[in-house]
Amino acid sequence: MKHKAVFLPLLFLLMSLTMAGKTTVSSANGNPVLPAFHADPEVLFSKNTGRFYIYPTTDGYAGWGGYSFDVFSSTDLVHFRNEGTILNLSAGGDAPWASGNAWAPCIEEKWMDGKWKYFFYFSAHNPAMNKKTLGVAVADSPTGPFKVSEKPLFTTTSGGQMIDSDVFTDPVSGQTYLYYGNGHLHYRLLSDDMMSVGDEEYDITPRGGSLADYAFREGVNVFYRKGLYYFLWSVDDTGAKNYHVAYGTSTSPQGPIKVAEKPIVIIQSPEEEIYGTGHNSIVNVPGTDDWYIVYHRINKDFLNDGPGFHREVCIDRLTFAKDGTIKQVLPTHKGIKPVKVQQKPAPPQREGWELVWHDEFNGRKLSDEWTRIPRFPNPPEWNKFMSTDDRLYKVQGGKLTLYGLNNDFLPEDTAHFLTGGVYTRDRVLFQRGRIDVRLRMDDASGAWPAAWLLPEGRWPYNGEIDIMERLNYDDFAHQTIHSAITEYDTVARKSQDWHYTAPIKKGKWNVYSVELYKDSVCFLINDRLTFTYRRQPELSPKQFPYDRPMYLLLDMQLGGHWVGRVNPKELPYRYQIDYVRFYKKIEEDRSIYYFR
Repeated sequence: MKHKAVFLPLLFLLMSLTMAGKTTVSSANGNPVLPAFHADPEVLFSKNTGRFYIYPTTDGYAGWGGYSFDVFSSTDLVHFRNEGTILNLSAGGDAPWASGNAWAPCIEEKWMDGKWKYFFYFSAHNPAMNKKTLGVAVADSPTGPFKVSEKPLFTTTSGGQMIDSDVFTDPVSGQTYLYYGNGHLHYRLLSDDMMSVGDEEYDITPRGGSLADYAFREGVNVFYRKGLYYFLWSVDDTGAKNYHVAYGTSTSPQGPIKVAEKPIVIIQSPEEEIYGTGHNSIVNVPGTDDWYIVYHRINKDFLNDGPGFHREVCIDRLTFAKDGTIKQVLPTHKGIKPVKVQQKPAPPQREGWELVWHDEFNGRKLSDEWTRIPRFPNPPEWNKFMSTDDRLYKVQGGKLTLYGLNNDFLPEDTAHFLTGGVYTRDRVLFQRGRIDVRLRMDDASGAWPAAWLLPEGRWPYNGEIDIMERLNYDDFAHQTIHSAITEYDTVARKSQDWHYTAPIKKGKWNVYSVELYKDSVCFLINDRLTFTYRRQPELSPKQFPYDRPMYLLLDMQLGGHWVGRVNPKELPYRYQIDYVRFYKKIEEDRSIYYFR
């Protein structure tokens, strides 16, 4: 019996079963990843839901006449489910100023006003002006419902069409940019509300090139990796077999853009019957250096019958050379293997506060906002055994683990023990807000894990805030303020408590917190206030140096005059961090101090 002839149709039927009325897409080949005709894919990984989303142009309409946007979701970047239509831009539809030509969207996920919000930018025909303009819609979920602004974001440009936008929030400054353009690459600064832009338009079009390499046409996409801003764009006409992606880099999101020496990112592969590979977006798997390019290509059966609007969405791996240059992508029919994401639930809301920065330690490596702490010349006790060796650090299962080890693996290092530590120095600074760190630690003689804040400048005059220090086998933690007053003025430091110990759940997870205000510093353990240190201007102007930007340190320490001797037989020692979260009072400035 020919069982294959019986079961293969059934297999493909099962792969297209509906889930709650929503179709899950799969195919023998990985590419295309979406059904029917779609183009201009925008990809989002949601920190809120832990899922991937693709927002494409609905294709297959003569003259690019599609009028609706659907969204597709996936847990693995391979199997996608249609979540339905999120906007209808036909005349009289969801946008009062638009009538069709729903093109090339982009989206940004933001934590604002105590909840996640989604800002969806798109271009559409504006019949009142007889041209394309850009609009924005907002929702509380990546699948909507979305509410469209009553008017376009802006209606004039110095060159080209107002289409093909890309939204990008700079991880260094926190500023959000809206890039767009056809023939010219422009950007405008988005306002804090994400629903409006500044009046000034900036032109950063890459100059030169030809249709064979990098002449700018449209479809900009921007991302950040290891200190560089990558700008990708499409070359040639969207109906051309040669339609492809080129790129350049910059040290600023504002340009100028330096075109790569080998600028082509992805281009047609005629021998594989793959054509018109362009208009892309890029996604990074959180906590890894794994990157993927999502792009469209021309359906090969329509090369001579409306190729420009018979396109399909595909995904392939994007890789980098050691110097940061992008290796040219070979487009495939096979596609990619399913992606696994380690993702904890979104942080809970804290009444009266807004979460402005956090790290849940998802993925397999530290984010770029942390640096391993090196051993300093003439190190203080806390830094005496610090090392950046990989064996002292692990990011796994949504946790960062720092180790204290006997040094039997680095013979060139004469230290008896080695310890791991990380800090946000020169990356993220904190001022006026609340920091929560959830920690768990082993017991051992001479163990001294800590979480603390330091500013730049001379110690102790610029201050130090110890959110948590714990010694040996103690069932309590220390929380301390340091300054010139507490260190050198024995009379003034008696004016109020500057050091406190409070019980902890030994061997369990505990949340250690500090609230930083203009005139006080409040310490908490497991949401219980332990003590408050207040400004006393009558004592000395040096008494309260804490209202300034500070960086956070999380470090494993062994030995010292305070903690005592280390017992090598009790090592290795583990210090685990579940998360770090920084909140601002909702009525206050939400800025956070980013530095490169």
